Amino acid sequence: MHPARFIATVASAEAGADGNYSNETPAEALRPLVEAAGAAGIHVVLDLQPGRTDFLTRAKLYESLLVLPHVGLALGPEWRLLPDEVHLRQIGSVSAAEVNQVVLWLADLTAEHSRRPGRHGRHVQGRARDPDPCRWAGQPAR
Repeated sequence: MHPARFIATVASAEAGADGNYSNETPAEALRPLVEAAGAAGIHVVLDLQPGRTDFLTRAKLYESLLVLPHVGLALGPEWRLLPDEVHLRQIGSVSAAEVNQVVLWLADLTAEHSRRPGRHGRHVQGRARDPDPCRWAGQPAR
């Protein structure tokens, strides 16, 4: 069975009132869907398209859902913009350090909540910008 994927923060071509080029769905608006999926035995992946906001800030908006044992997280690096970038003009990227911040926070959150019976690990999906992309392509390092 495939997981249910909910895009929790959606990239936007417009800056919006907060100027971050992303529209956030409140965690409590997603809760009924997430809980229904869990009741049906379906894993849920919350997808983040953060715009100009860092992934950790975005992930923390969904902490109340990420503590549920059937909820994971996906990071969309192509939607992570630098301060002077705009969607549909540039393709975003993210540093490994930023991804690692989310991984460490999520690991701590998981450890804190997995002490209760029935809890299990979480995962983060996403690709970080590698400082040497050639090494992944089997090419000589620059």
